[in-house]
Amino acid sequence: MVQCVCWEMVLNFFEKGIAMRVVRTFFVRKDRCEHRHALVVERGRKWSKVVFVDQPIRVEKVDNKIADDFADVDYPLRKAKKVLRDMCLGFYGSKGNAPKSVKTYLF
Repeated sequence: MVQCVCWEMVLNFFEKGIAMRVVRTFFVRKDRCEHRHALVVERGRKWSKVVFVDQPIRVEKVDNKIADDFADVDYPLRKAKKVLRDMCLGFYGSKGNAPKSVKTYLF
């Protein structure tokens, strides 16, 4: 049995942010308001995994309701990943010292 691909579902897949994207964020976290640039790397059922451009580089979980409000930035994904990799290597010293979650998404 052959199933046809519904292109509306494919477009919704990418509009929902399941693909990796560069965003500008603003939300209250740990009693402070933050404006940050980030890389949304994975979207789950309840949580999105986000790599913030901040030291130390780490993967954080953000509620999908908050992640839906992130604004997309016209910045090349490849260049953003390179900047995050360089920041990661500068902070941790080598790829081997970085956390496993960071290595999964950036290297």
